Amino acid sequence: DRLEGRQTTTEIMGAGASTPAMKAMFEEFEKRRAASVEAFNKAPWASDVAAFGDGLSEGTSVLTVTESVPTAEAMTTEQDKLSDYDKARTRPWNHDSRGYPAIIVRVKTADDVAKVVGFATTSGITIAVAGGAHSCRAMVDQACVIDMCLMKAVEVDVEARTMTGEGGCLLADLDIALKPHGLGCPWGTNPNTGIAGLALSGGAGYLSRMYGMTVDNIIALDAVLADGTQITATKDNEHADFFWGARGGGGNFGIITKFHFTVHKLPSEGRVAMYEVVYLAPIAKGAKSVLMAAAAWFKESPESVNGVIAMPCGAPVVPTVWGCFIDGLEMGSTKIPGEIAGAGKFGGWAKVANNCKVVTYHDELQSYLVPHQLSAYWYESAVCLKELDEAAIDLVVRFVRKEIPNKMSALVLIPLAGKVQTVDPDSSAVQTRDKSWWVIIEARFDPKKGASGRDAARAWTKAVVTAFEELGASQSSHAIEYERDAEVGTAAAVSWGDKVARLQEIKAKYDPKNTLTLNRNIVPNLQG
Repeated sequence: DRLEGRQTTTEIMGAGASTPAMKAMFEEFEKRRAASVEAFNKAPWASDVAAFGDGLSEGTSVLTVTESVPTAEAMTTEQDKLSDYDKARTRPWNHDSRGYPAIIVRVKTADDVAKVVGFATTSGITIAVAGGAHSCRAMVDQACVIDMCLMKAVEVDVEARTMTGEGGCLLADLDIALKPHGLGCPWGTNPNTGIAGLALSGGAGYLSRMYGMTVDNIIALDAVLADGTQITATKDNEHADFFWGARGGGGNFGIITKFHFTVHKLPSEGRVAMYEVVYLAPIAKGAKSVLMAAAAWFKESPESVNGVIAMPCGAPVVPTVWGCFIDGLEMGSTKIPGEIAGAGKFGGWAKVANNCKVVTYHDELQSYLVPHQLSAYWYESAVCLKELDEAAIDLVVRFVRKEIPNKMSALVLIPLAGKVQTVDPDSSAVQTRDKSWWVIIEARFDPKKGASGRDAARAWTKAVVTAFEELGASQSSHAIEYERDAEVGTAAAVSWGDKVARLQEIKAKYDPKNTLTLNRNIVPNLQG
């Protein structure tokens, strides 16, 4: 957990910390655990689990909810002292999404995945998939979880500029393999994120203005379908429709066991000028002014520049970090390249931080947000904006300075544009090519406040999404917390617009029974 920037619940609560509200929340979790145990014990397939496990690869683990310990005990026990089942089910980055699956199978091969799919579908158990386990659908009550944390093999072909990564890889696993060769690929801004959920939903990060979205760099996908069939999909073979739909359509069509990517030779062998500027802007009007200046400057900046603006709720600052990817950078240099010099001129009362240094992209820049996105209790969503214009900035300021759920939450603004927008919009299922900014809505809450903390985070997230949608923002296809509440819900059209009909036809071909539902679900069109 600590190696992946994740905290135990004990660390979050503090030693001996406890409140009536927190105890009530734990009691809610315990009811869910008891219900999962009872359902497992009554299931007609329960007696077949052991024999099924014997047919998997050596080194796999089949863990059942009957091995779990009472919730209050699990919540306050050090991670290394938990049962293997509880260690596995508490892997998700979001503590509030740590459910009680009936079975967790830690697979090692694509054949294992196919066998688990066969067992689950025959037994009538809902299938969940845990890659990096950032999704709120990774560990679901009473489900059969295909946990891919042991499938992290990575291969790099330096000469061909390609790489493969298995479905359980984190971004860090891929970057570690690319770093010695000065290679890179555009994916997210936190190395603890799993490649599968990010890539299948589009994926964007510091390199995207130069090299496009993550989906634009996928050249093939190895997958296990809902009927257990194994395929490889490319843009030119008989599964070209799967290849098109999976790149942006999420985990609707199959379970991806291996990704094949094009990778790129980075300027300066992977060194980047990282410029961190934190503006003091305690008054809302001042924060708006800084953001207006940042948006105007960025719109005119070259594709070699990208960054992040983090807006913490209730804080008097506007923190920014920028990366400049150009040739000729010397490690450790503090000279500010002309391409990003303007990032230090956005106004504000003063600069709390104003530091530029040439660092390694794979280590320092990619890990910049980790301390601000530690594993905890979260309720998240994301929207994509066509422009970060004055109306959008007014909403940002409103929701981080005036209408806040607490002081642990934030809005994170990530620029897109560049090669993200020059790719043929019909080349994949991604529907946000015309958007220039991605807004991640990170509502964090304190477990000591129990359900009231969660409710406040949820209400704030819903209000932010609704307000941005009224400006024409669209939602991404990530399976994140906002959509897990049925009453909030989101139709497929919100994420895919006029591409929905084609996606429904592809779903009907590859998953006609809608077996894979724990995603932003596309209902198959069986009438076509």
